[in-house]
Amino acid sequence: MSGIKVTMKRRIVFIFFAFFAVYAGLIGRLAFIQIVNSAEYQQKAVEQWTRDIPIKSKRGIIYDRNSKKLAVSATAYEIYVRPAMVKDKEAVTNALSEILEMDKASLAQKVTANKDTVLIKKKVDADKVKLLREKELPGIVFNDDSKRFYPQSNFASYILGFTNPDNQGQDGVELTYEKYLNGFPGRNIVMTDAHGDMLPGSDIKYYEPQDGLNLVLTIDEVIQHFAEKVVENALIENKAKRVTAIVMDPRTGDVLAMTSKPDYDNNDPRKVPEDLADKWNTMSEKDQLEALYKIWRNPAISDSYEPGSTFKVITSSAGLEENAVKPEDHFNCIGHITVAGKRMKCWRSYKPHGNQSFAEAVKNSCNPVFVEIGQRLGKEKLYKYIKAFGFGSVTGQASGGGKRHSKGIEWRRSGRACQ
Repeated sequence: MSGIKVTMKRRIVFIFFAFFAVYAGLIGRLAFIQIVNSAEYQQKAVEQWTRDIPIKSKRGIIYDRNSKKLAVSATAYEIYVRPAMVKDKEAVTNALSEILEMDKASLAQKVTANKDTVLIKKKVDADKVKLLREKELPGIVFNDDSKRFYPQSNFASYILGFTNPDNQGQDGVELTYEKYLNGFPGRNIVMTDAHGDMLPGSDIKYYEPQDGLNLVLTIDEVIQHFAEKVVENALIENKAKRVTAIVMDPRTGDVLAMTSKPDYDNNDPRKVPEDLADKWNTMSEKDQLEALYKIWRNPAISDSYEPGSTFKVITSSAGLEENAVKPEDHFNCIGHITVAGKRMKCWRSYKPHGNQSFAEAVKNSCNPVFVEIGQRLGKEKLYKYIKAFGFGSVTGQASGGGKRHSKGIEWRRSGRACQ
């Protein structure tokens, strides 16, 4: 009997110490969590409670020199789904598919995903959002967004460029001045429960987005229209592959118009080229991108070519300044001139200009006369004037009369110019 009592006592003592060890372990673990690692677990808890909703900034407007809008940001929306809040998943999937014109299978995966929030579609028009709102679909969330819109489609396409679906500049001034046009996004931070609903009485932190600066170009919309019309006609009449024109103010160097045809629609820059439509789907992604890049590339500032007769202005100026020639000096054009053993023809070699004064030679754009003036000047003097006119240096650095805009643009915010 005494042996049984001893055994019972031992068991009781063992159970007591076992419970004590477990209890001490729990207390130690609790102390470790609440004291040693309190900051880490507190941060995790805050992350679970907090919903950080980004608020996109509005991209700046691009104006011509007379404040006519060339590129604006139109109202659009981002649509998200919170699967846990969707009760009738099939009905929601069908409604989204019908209004947004999206594939049902891919939508079903998003609606049934094991995630808190899933993006359905970006850049959705206001009229489609209105139809979805009218259906009052639980679990569907709408966030304000904007999309770039060019009111005149392909007008000044090479100057303006375009943006990607995230409103980031990809070409033209949209890319060059991206950091100014894009602005800074804001945030809306709220406390939510397990279902994503905002907790009553919780604090809301709202950080207002800073919209992008507006950009004012030196381009004149009226002159640009005339230039594009003339270039379009020249393309058709001459059956040319490409025609390019630039119109500048000679007093200030401001570019008033710049156009090249054929061009592209800024609102749909990734449209498949007609000549590649039949084989587009068989092309690699790299080849497709290269084909589009050839369309986007601005030939007015990217292509190199010989200046031709336009350079005769430089030769004439240098010759007159150095007294190498006078307006009344006479020359005899026989249709060609030989330089270093090479015969160079006049553009009217079939009917030479014959005897003519320098003033007449300028009017006739006679090639041999300007070659002779260049020889009179000599290599060193001719290069001196070529450099003096700014050739070989970055544009916009030469000093001169007239009012100049910094890099041909101005920045505006809230109706005020920003330097």
